[in-house]
Amino acid sequence: MQIIVCVVFVHICSYEFKTFQKQTNTAELVRTKTSRGGGQATLKMPQVLMEVLPNIHVGNIYITLPETSESCRDVCVEKSRCVVQLQSDQEVCFNLPRGTCLKPDVVRSISQEGQVVTVRVQLDERTSLISTLASDLMNDSDLQTVVPLSSTLCNTELLGHCKQCEQQVFECVRFQRVLPLPSVDWEQASEDWFCHIHKEDGEKLKPASLQPEEDECFYTELFFLLHPKLMEYMEHAKPTCGPEINCAKCNTSLGVQLHQSVKMWTHNLVWRRERGNIVHSTDISAIMLMLFQNIDKDNFGVNCRLVLQLPTVPRRYLYMVTMNTNQKLLICEEDSKLFHTGGNEKENQCKENRPEGGVATKRARRSGQTEMKLQAVFGVKLLYVEKEGDDEESGEWADSVHVHLIPCSDSFFTGVKALLDTTNNCLPENIRHVEKMKVGYIIK
Repeated sequence: MQIIVCVVFVHICSYEFKTFQKQTNTAELVRTKTSRGGGQATLKMPQVLMEVLPNIHVGNIYITLPETSESCRDVCVEKSRCVVQLQSDQEVCFNLPRGTCLKPDVVRSISQEGQVVTVRVQLDERTSLISTLASDLMNDSDLQTVVPLSSTLCNTELLGHCKQCEQQVFECVRFQRVLPLPSVDWEQASEDWFCHIHKEDGEKLKPASLQPEEDECFYTELFFLLHPKLMEYMEHAKPTCGPEINCAKCNTSLGVQLHQSVKMWTHNLVWRRERGNIVHSTDISAIMLMLFQNIDKDNFGVNCRLVLQLPTVPRRYLYMVTMNTNQKLLICEEDSKLFHTGGNEKENQCKENRPEGGVATKRARRSGQTEMKLQAVFGVKLLYVEKEGDDEESGEWADSVHVHLIPCSDSFFTGVKALLDTTNNCLPENIRHVEKMKVGYIIK
């Protein structure tokens, strides 16, 4: 009997794994409602976001009312839906996805701050168990789907392309060995590998001593480390007055020339075979998820702390600390595009879950009531803050063994900051900040 129940739980969990990630140029929460005569009237609708907290059997629902709406009068909770009653006698009903159930008629608290109504509801035990299982299974599936580059880039003719404009950058490159570097921040971490007594042993493992040969490629999540001679295979890329290497067509930063090697940024470079099929391509969102996943494994229960560093004058830092590496959110299907992930390649999956015509489910059931359907997404919830210049705080980041300080390119730094700012702007006003830090998400 226990085996049958477990199989049912896993089947329900798999339904929640579909994530919907699509870019949008606006965060304005305006919906269009079609009248019977075929005309279109613009109507502002509430935005609904629910954080599922299975460890304490609670769901926090944040309802952002339009500015023209009156205050919330009451909230009715049923097993699979909630109905928000406004002072204007309007009702907003939102249905929960399969696998998420509430305890009917149990509302822990209702509060309103400005246009944001916060409702704390009680999850049933089955939902808490399913959400926990889904989170664990998602972690396991993420680890299993990682394909090592040594098996995809090795011993094959490769063409390198700019990801932004698809301009060819490398022609007919073949690597005999493709190996991962110890970690993305190993250059800084290597300073602590040996004490002063064994300094000579440590010098053998310094970054200068680990340089690729002409037919080798070393890599981390952020860059490919190549031999300088591969510059001879590079076309349609132009060195700038400094060490930067830019695309000759769109001027995107592709990498940087070092003294003994060349760094090419993984988020701006696509590797293809001669036949044209893509061998490797990634984006900023996927890189950040991989960074948090790899660093979190070594933190032994401590919240993952990561600092992106730009070697500018003065230096710029983006400090991030994770609050939940598998936060489950329930959001409206139309609002899911607001939580875009910088062009994630899985964005086409959202098409599978839309009705015919590509219109998300949101309709008026009867006069005065609007029905909304929520969907489940998972993501990394974190706090972040941007800092310019060095001081005592940035010095503590460099000295702490719990903080991973990672030098990065300007395009990656800017992309991560834009990604987090976009999700922060989509959150209700009352949960966008925790003290002096912002709240952001990276959706999986």
